[in-house]
Amino acid sequence: MQCDNVIWDCCGKLFCSYKSKFKTTVLCKNKYNVTGLCTKSNCPLANGYYATIIEDNEKCYLYLKTPERANTPAKMWEKIKLDANTVEAFKQIDRSMKNVYKEYLIQRCKRRLCRIREYLQKSRALAEKERPVLVTESKKLAKRESSREIKALRAAKITTNLEQELVKRLKSGYYSEIYNFNKAQFDEVLDEANDQNDMLEDLETEEFSEDEILEENIEIEDL
Repeated sequence: MQCDNVIWDCCGKLFCSYKSKFKTTVLCKNKYNVTGLCTKSNCPLANGYYATIIEDNEKCYLYLKTPERANTPAKMWEKIKLDANTVEAFKQIDRSMKNVYKEYLIQRCKRRLCRIREYLQKSRALAEKERPVLVTESKKLAKRESSREIKALRAAKITTNLEQELVKRLKSGYYSEIYNFNKAQFDEVLDEANDQNDMLEDLETEEFSEDEILEENIEIEDL
C-alpha cells in the first residue's frame, strides 16, 4: 500500500531527481506533474490519486493514477483520449474524475488542457507563416563589392570636384559668356552661309568660263 506522507518526506524534504531549485521557487521535471511545481498537492509520486493531461502528436490524453495499480508501475497510469472539442473533453474529465479525485485536481487538468490547446493553435499559425530565409554570403564577394563601392565613390568624387571647379571658373569670368541660341534661327544662319558659298562657287565658274572665251578669241585673231 502506498503511503503518501512517507514518500513526500523522502522526496519533498530530502533528495528527488525531478526537483529543480531556484531562488524564488522549486520546480518539478516529472512529465506527469500537472502544474510543474514541486509541492505535496502537485507531486505525482506522493499522491495515490493523481491525474494529468499530456499532449502526444497534437492529441491530448487524460492520465489517471490510482493506488490499486501502484504495485504494477507499467500499468500505473490509465490513458484516456480526449475529444477534439473542448466542451466534450471537459465532460470526459468530469465523468472520469468526479467523486474520486479532488476538485482542485480536476480544475488543474481542465486548465492544463486549455493551455495545451492554445499553444497547439499558436504553433499551427506560426507554421503557416512565411519565415525569412537565411542566405550565406561569401567573404570574397563582400570584399569585392566593397572595393567596387569605394571605386565608384572615388569616381563620383572626381566628377563632383570637376563640376565644382568648372562652376568656380565660370563665376570668376575665366570663360567667355555662354549664349543659348534658338535652334530655328541657328538653322537659318547655316542655310544662309551655305547659299553664300554656293553663289561664290557659281561666280568662280562663270569667271573661269569667260576667261576661256577670251583666250579662244585671242587665238582666232592671231590666226
